[in-house]
Amino acid sequence: NLLVEIVHKSKELSHQQIAIKKITDQTTLVNIAKNHSNVDIKESAVKKITDQKSLAEIVKTERNVTVCIFAINKISDNNFLAEIIKSNPNVDIKEAAIRKVSDQNILCDIAKNDSEPTIREAAIRRINNIEILSDISANDVNQKVREEAMTTLKLEIEKITDKNLLDKVIKTNPIYEIRKIAFFKKLNNINTINIAETTTEENIIVDIAKNDEDVNARETA
Repeated sequence: NLLVEIVHKSKELSHQQIAIKKITDQTTLVNIAKNHSNVDIKESAVKKITDQKSLAEIVKTERNVTVCIFAINKISDNNFLAEIIKSNPNVDIKEAAIRKVSDQNILCDIAKNDSEPTIREAAIRRINNIEILSDISANDVNQKVREEAMTTLKLEIEKITDKNLLDKVIKTNPIYEIRKIAFFKKLNNINTINIAETTTEENIIVDIAKNDEDVNARETA
């Protein structure tokens, strides 16, 4: 095959790149991605590979981090990505896999249990579970991880539009600062609710003023 011969034997990188663009056979592309000596050519081949098993094999065997990340960016299997996060020693590869994970349960597990603080932080930035974020922000042994969880938690509270969920945060979240943010978000919405709902809003405020365990929360209310 002339195109394959150009890819492997041409001394001009530009000619090799032109040939790669014309190759469509997946087996040929995988072979180039695995065996070519030039990283740029390997990356170009990976970009054209669609078979998930072939991409996974490249991630497992490729020594060049950049090529490996190119392959990870095309993988959609959450379980495989979780396996890479747990087993691959390279932080950049782990973080690339975290950015591709869409399963919140996997992300929460990594955020709570990975041994590397930087990896826990990377997973935290992808989490939207308020209870998990609250737990990490209060209990993780690493200060930077706790701070990252708190930052993400505040952003998630600001996104809440469901009044019942806001009420739950105000009443039950163990972190005063988070209850306060939810309280003021609820308070700022009072002008937009109808009269029938106003009593409920006032009841929540009164309840906080009387019963919240944190004196600061009672004073705020």
